[in-house]
Amino acid sequence: MVVAPHDATVSQYAAVSPDPPIGPDATVSPDAAAAAAAPARPSPSPDTRPDPSPDARPRPSPDARPPGRRPDTHGTVAGVRVRWFHYAPAGLERLAYRGGLLAAARSPAALLIPPFLAAMTAAVRRATRDFQPDLIHAHWWFPAGFCALPASRRSGRPLVITAHGSDLHLLRFPPLRPLARAVLRHAALATAGSAAAFTGAGGGGISSAGSVTVYPGLTGQALSNVTVSLPDASGAGWSAGDFLTFTLTSAAASTPHVCQTSSNLNESASLAAPTVTAANSGTSAAFTGFTVTQGSSSTCNVKDSFTIALTSGAPSDTNNTVFTISGLSLTLGSAIAPGTPVYVYVTASNGTPFGAGTVDAAAQVATVSDVSVSTSVVGATPGATVAINPIVVTDYARGTINTQIQFKLATSGVTDKFATAGTLTAPSGVTFTGPSETLPSSTLTYKITGSVPAGGKFTLTGATVTVDATQPATLADHVVQVWTGSTLGQVGPNANVVVVANTSRTYAGVDRYATSAALFAANHNSYAVVASGMSYADGLSADVLAAHLGTGVLLTDPNSLPDSTRQALINNGVAIVYIVGGTSAVSANVESQIAALHVSNNPANPLITVYRIAGSDRYQTNMQVNLTAGPTGGRAIIATGTNFADALAVSPEVYSQHYALVLTDPNSLSSTAQSTLTDLGITNVIIVGGTSAVSANVESQLKSDGFTVLYRIAGADRTGTAAQIAIWATAGLSAANGYNALDTGGLATFKGAANMATVELTRGDAFPDALSAGPAVGNAGHVLLLTANPTTLGSGAGQYLGGKARTVTTFDAIGYSAAVSPSVLTAAIAALG
Repeated sequence: MVVAPHDATVSQYAAVSPDPPIGPDATVSPDAAAAAAAPARPSPSPDTRPDPSPDARPRPSPDARPPGRRPDTHGTVAGVRVRWFHYAPAGLERLAYRGGLLAAARSPAALLIPPFLAAMTAAVRRATRDFQPDLIHAHWWFPAGFCALPASRRSGRPLVITAHGSDLHLLRFPPLRPLARAVLRHAALATAGSAAAFTGAGGGGISSAGSVTVYPGLTGQALSNVTVSLPDASGAGWSAGDFLTFTLTSAAASTPHVCQTSSNLNESASLAAPTVTAANSGTSAAFTGFTVTQGSSSTCNVKDSFTIALTSGAPSDTNNTVFTISGLSLTLGSAIAPGTPVYVYVTASNGTPFGAGTVDAAAQVATVSDVSVSTSVVGATPGATVAINPIVVTDYARGTINTQIQFKLATSGVTDKFATAGTLTAPSGVTFTGPSETLPSSTLTYKITGSVPAGGKFTLTGATVTVDATQPATLADHVVQVWTGSTLGQVGPNANVVVVANTSRTYAGVDRYATSAALFAANHNSYAVVASGMSYADGLSADVLAAHLGTGVLLTDPNSLPDSTRQALINNGVAIVYIVGGTSAVSANVESQIAALHVSNNPANPLITVYRIAGSDRYQTNMQVNLTAGPTGGRAIIATGTNFADALAVSPEVYSQHYALVLTDPNSLSSTAQSTLTDLGITNVIIVGGTSAVSANVESQLKSDGFTVLYRIAGADRTGTAAQIAIWATAGLSAANGYNALDTGGLATFKGAANMATVELTRGDAFPDALSAGPAVGNAGHVLLLTANPTTLGSGAGQYLGGKARTVTTFDAIGYSAAVSPSVLTAAIAALG
C-alpha cells in the first residue's frame, strides 16, 4: 500500500507495503538501492504534471473518521493499493503538486506544512493499523520518514528509509540534524537512491535486520543481527585504540537504559555475549583488527553492554568496514513494561562515523509485549472452510488478559469468518463462558472470571474458518488478533492463520497422452516434436528441439498413435513432425500413421511431413538433436542420461533460454557428450543434479577438457534439485553459491526470468507429464516443481515455497488427481506460510 497526499503522484511518498519483503538476510548497497529503493518513476515537473482532479481518482466509501476530517481516498494504481490523504481545504492542497515542501518553505504556503505533517502522520498510522504491513518504507527521511516514525513505534513494524538528494540539502541546516538523527536511528534499515546520497548522509551507521517481539520474564530471546558500518580513511576516520560501546536503551539515544523506568530490578534487560565479524564493503576482505568484551552500563547492574575495541587502524581506501553482530539474545525481567522499545545504542570514542557530525547511533531490535499469540498457517482456496491450527495466547504479565478474551479475524478488505468455535482451554483457576456470538462470525468472545497468572495460557483448538471467496489471496489479509478487557483492546501481535492461493488443473487429460495434448495446445505452431510416452531415454532431448522450433512436445504409444495425439496434430494444424528416437522408441507404424494424415485432416491440404532424429543410443540421439537445434550462445546444461528427473526439471529453462541440454553417463563424460559440446562451440556449462547424478569425475573431465563449469545446481533429492532450479530461474541464489538469476549475470536470455506468481506442479516419480510440460511452462514463464509422488509434495518443493505467500498466487496441477492429488495442492498452499 502507498500513502500519499491528495495532490501527489503515487511514486512520491511513503509506502506501507509487504512487497517486496526485506528478510533478515537482505542487504542493500547504495548502487542497488538506486534501482530497488528509488521511486518508480521521476515525478513530472510542476509545469507538466497534470492537475490532480478529484474526478480522476477512485471513489470508495469514506473510512471512519472524526467530525471535520475529510475521508481518505482509496484506489489501485498498477496493482498497488493507494491511500490519498487530505491536509487542507479543497483548492489549497498544492504542496506536493507545486513542487514540494522545500519550495513551500520559502512562500506563504509554509503555513500548510504543519497540517500537512499532522495529516500524513495520521494517515500512515491509519494505513498501518488497517493494512498490517510487514514494514513501513519511507522515501526521504523528511517528511515521509518523520511522519512514519510514530506508526513504526506504535505498531512495532520496522521502518525502512531511503535517502534522496533533498535529504542532503536539509542536512545543510544545523537545526534539522538532530531531527534527522532521531529518525534515522529508529530505522531498521537505511538505503539511498544514489551513492552520493548514501555517503552524504554519513556513509556509516547502525541498522538491525528487523525488530522482533520479546516478552517479560523470558531468557535467551533471540534478536536479529545488527550491522555497524564505519567509513574508512576517506570518511570520519578511525585508528587503533578507538572503540565502539554498545548499550541497551529504551529510546534511540544514550538514555534511558531499559532498567531505568523505576528502581525495580525486575525491569532489567541483559544481553548474551555476541559474535562479531567484519569485512571491507568494497573488497569483501575480512577485517580482524578488533576484540569484543562484555560489560555493564554504569546504570544497570546486569550485563547490558559490550565493547568492540579496534586494535588495527582503518584501511586506506574509500570503502566502509562493516561489522556484523550476530548471536544477540535478550533476557528480560518479569516487570518490564509492555510497549517498551529496545534499542542497541552505539557510541564511538573518536571521530564522527555516523553521519551529520555524530558520534553515536541506535537501531531498534525489539519491542516488549506482555502477550504472545502463536499459531501456524493452514492452506486454503478462496471460499473454502478449513480447520485452523491451535491458537495459543500466553499472558506473561499477570492479569493483562481480564474480563473477556476475543479472537478476531482482523482482515484487511476481506470477510473471513469462524464457521465453528472449537474448544477453548484456560489457565488453572480461570473459568469462562462463550462464545457469545452466533456463528458464522468474524469474532469469538468469551467472558472470563478469575485472575490469569503470569505465564497463563489460553488455547483455542478445533476452530474452523470460512475464507472470503472474492478478495486477493495474500497472507497479510488472513490474520487473527486477540482483544481483552472490559472495553476490548488488542493485546499481542497479529498472527497469520490462513494462507490462500488459487488452484487449477489447466493441463489435464484422462491419460499421459491426453495431458500431453493439453500441454501442446497451450504452446505450438505448425511444427510438433513427438516422443515415446513409455520410455524417457530419447525423449529427454525433445525439449531442446521443441525450443529450436518454437513448439511443444507430444507423446505417443511406441506402437500405435493414440487418438488424443492424433487429434492434437489435426486440431492444431501441424504440418511438420519431428520424431525423436529410433524405431524401438517410436515405431515405423506410428511414423506411417502420422505421415498418412492430411494437415488439419483436410484432404485438400498436403500430408504431414515427418522427419526422424535418432542415434544408436540415448547419447547419440541427444547429440543429433543438439546439432540439429544448432548453436546456443556458448552455454549448455549437463544432466544425467540415466534418470529423467533433473533433465526434465530444468526443461522450462532449456526451452525459454534456448540452452543445449547435453546428457552424460553419471560416472564418465562420454566422447559423444564431449563432441557435442565441442561441435556446438560450448565454452560454459551448468551441471544439474548432485554428484550421484553427475559425478565429481565428470565435472573434473569437463574442466580438464577446457570447459568452464559455472556452477552445479543440486538439492538433496529430485524435489530439492527442482526447487533449486526454480530459485535460479526466479531470483538467483546467493553469490557464495555462484548462482545468477536467469535475467542477470550476462546470461543470454531469450525470455526473462520466470514469474513466481504461478507454480506448476507435476509428478516427480514418473516422467510423462514432466516431459511434455517443459515447453508449455517455459513459454509461459512459470515455475515448475516436481512432487515426491502423487500424494506427497516433497521437501524440496516445500522449502522453495516457504515464505512466498505474497508472491505465489496460483498452483496449477499438471494432470488429474492420480498424478497430483488434492492433498498435494493443499500442502503446497500451506507451505507458503
